[in-house]
Amino acid sequence: MKRPIAVLVGKDGGVKRRETTPVQAKAIFDEIDAMPMRRQEMRERDKSV
Repeated sequence: MKRPIAVLVGKDGGVKRRETTPVQAKAIFDEIDAMPMRRQEMRERDKSV
């Protein structure tokens, strides 16, 4: 039996994280929010509000 796998792929197409064990969604969201392109998106969104 194959084990499930989760792969986080960045907008650049590169693999940012690979998991074969359960991981908390918050850990993934925190990692995404720390990525440079995501940080830029958040800054731009804050300017428009």
